[in-house]
Amino acid sequence: MDTAEPKKKVTGAELLGRALARQKVDTLFYLMGAPTYDAANACKAEGIRIIDVRDERAAVYMAH
Repeated sequence: MDTAEPKKKVTGAELLGRALARQKVDTLFYLMGAPTYDAANACKAEGIRIIDVRDERAAVYMAH
């Protein structure tokens, strides 16, 4: 009889958030859209500040 609890599935977004936090990323500049909501929320849960931009060029300028 197996009494071990089932393992919680980890999403790709959670893995991304953990990996960025491990690399000491403190701010994420990104272009908001439905496919990126989970990734942004996972990063936020890891303490990473999220800054939404209007276009890719703005993100590059801000991150530089």
